[in-house]
Amino acid sequence: MKQLFFYTALILPFSLSAQEPLLPSISGTSAIQYSVLITEIMADPDPSNGLPLTEFVELYNNSPDTINLAGWILFEGSSRVLPAVNLNPGAYIIVCPLADTGNFTLYGNCAGISSMSLTNGGEKIAIRDPSGFPVDSVIYSDSWYGSGYKKDGGWSLERVDVNYTCPTALNWKPSINPYGGTPGQTNSVAGPIIDHTPPVLLRAFCIDSTTIVLIFNEPIDPSTVTILTNYHSPELLGISGATLTGLNNEKIIVHLSSIIAPSTIYHLIAEGISDCSGNTISAGSAIRFGLPDTIQQHNIIFNEILFDPFAGSYDFVELYNNGTLVYDLASLKISNIDAATKEPISLKLISDESYLIFPGDYVVLTENPVSVADFYKSPYPFQFIAVANFPSMNIDAGYIGIFSNGNSIDEFQYTDDFHFKLLNDTKGISLEKINPGFNAMSRSSWHSSSTVDGFATPGYRNSQYTEMVASDKSVTVTPEIFSPDNDGYDDYVTFSVKAGTPGYLSNFWIYNAYGQVVFDNSINNLTGTSEIFRWDGIDATGNRAPVGIYVAVIELFNLTGTIKKYKLPLVLATKN
Repeated sequence: MKQLFFYTALILPFSLSAQEPLLPSISGTSAIQYSVLITEIMADPDPSNGLPLTEFVELYNNSPDTINLAGWILFEGSSRVLPAVNLNPGAYIIVCPLADTGNFTLYGNCAGISSMSLTNGGEKIAIRDPSGFPVDSVIYSDSWYGSGYKKDGGWSLERVDVNYTCPTALNWKPSINPYGGTPGQTNSVAGPIIDHTPPVLLRAFCIDSTTIVLIFNEPIDPSTVTILTNYHSPELLGISGATLTGLNNEKIIVHLSSIIAPSTIYHLIAEGISDCSGNTISAGSAIRFGLPDTIQQHNIIFNEILFDPFAGSYDFVELYNNGTLVYDLASLKISNIDAATKEPISLKLISDESYLIFPGDYVVLTENPVSVADFYKSPYPFQFIAVANFPSMNIDAGYIGIFSNGNSIDEFQYTDDFHFKLLNDTKGISLEKINPGFNAMSRSSWHSSSTVDGFATPGYRNSQYTEMVASDKSVTVTPEIFSPDNDGYDDYVTFSVKAGTPGYLSNFWIYNAYGQVVFDNSINNLTGTSEIFRWDGIDATGNRAPVGIYVAVIELFNLTGTIKKYKLPLVLATKN
């Protein structure tokens, strides 16, 4: 079995071309669409739960007539011609390699083909009549197993409802038969599918200055696409045409009668668009679009990172648009960085399709968006991109970066020592940037995600976010009273210092009420024109300092002999 993996911004269901004409049923030559259905797929039979260690595809006769499969074609990357086998109405047949047909004698009728090589990750399978007409097809994905153990092999994917022909992933589930599948028999997950959920407009991007692409979460009814009154733009961009496209009929190309201006954010409202079950999109569904601008350093920044996930979960990084313009993540690559040479090790494309990120928006990159979003209760799929071959991140230390045209956009070198010292276990807890504007390479910019808020916040504002209020003062403290218990509320104190000019070195101490140093960071750090210092209440011994009054002392000095020293009172408190 081939090991080939497919990842997209949204894992979509299988494809049936809704624009294909229905052919008349002509015995022996042509068939009606959906007269024969693909009802079960065993792409990865190893390890076996009792079934033969053989890949197979199950077909079902959904018509009232007996069909002779002579000359029919099973397409699974290559075309495999089926033998002359009769398939009775309401009956199943197992398609497998000819050499393995004897292994399925106990399960039902078999149709042997020259060979079969299904990919574990997913691919398109189609059944075509002798004339080449696509009667049924499916683009399966190993994501349909969910995050459970069945994804690792030995379990088939089964069609739920043979009477439901809308191309949605809703109609496929992993087998619940203890042997791992039901070849030649009624599927273990069989039951009625009732779809009352309208389609969702996920996002849009520009092909050029007069053409945009709308992306939905499911296939769209073609009859509702070409009605131009279904599209409205508050910015008065006229609509001149619309066509259905996409591997799964999940995209609409919209042509505008006026030109999109650069550095401008537009909106488009879609109404009257339906899925194949007749569910109509919620009225007034609006989406943003615009021509992307060139990404400069720190326009897109690391805002959250999980490098030690819970068992069965996945690493992720969260990106944030820290600029004022629209950017396209398809121009970015992510990579581990060699700490010695500061060079990327293996650049991975973030998205093979245009993916716009707007000012103040978050996007989560991970190998398995469904798993991460489900565990952390995040707004999937709106802020997630599945990245193939996502860079591995060591659980003790790592160095990661994002790049555009070979130029570094942002970098983050982390260690597990960045986590809050009093946490007994940091597994599954992310590191969050306390303010997007802070330097990612500074340890003071990061804090463990609040355990009260669910250990991580992929796709939305960080639990440890701190608003830095603009001030004319040379130094500010926020908050003056803090309680370091990692509940996401005043877990640390932040000191913002304005040096005014570059070239200053800094030292930072915390004293208790008795004049004793409880925290010492006097290592002559080179500062910028402004600098952030942070204390999480942990003293020099690695323990939480006692409740009480403390004084922070910050010292700045340069080579010309100028010295600036600030003393700032603060209170370490506890919650009752």
